[in-house]
Amino acid sequence: GGLFDRIQLIQNDVSVRFDEDMFGVTMTIEGDLPAKSTDALLSQLQQKLESIETTAYKIISIET
Repeated sequence: GGLFDRIQLIQNDVSVRFDEDMFGVTMTIEGDLPAKSTDALLSQLQQKLESIETTAYKIISIET
C-alpha cells in the first residue's frame, strides 16, 4: 500500500471511507452529508495528497 489502503471515519453520523489503489483515492460517503461537508473533506484530502505526493490530484465525482 501507499499512504493508506483503507481508512474509515464517521462525520455527522455518516460513514466516510477512503480506499487507495495504484490509480488514486476513492472517497465513499455512506449516507447523507451536506454538500459543504463533502466539499470540505474533498478539498482537505486533495491538498494533503498534493502536499505529500508533490503532484496534482484531480477530483472526479461519481454518482451511484
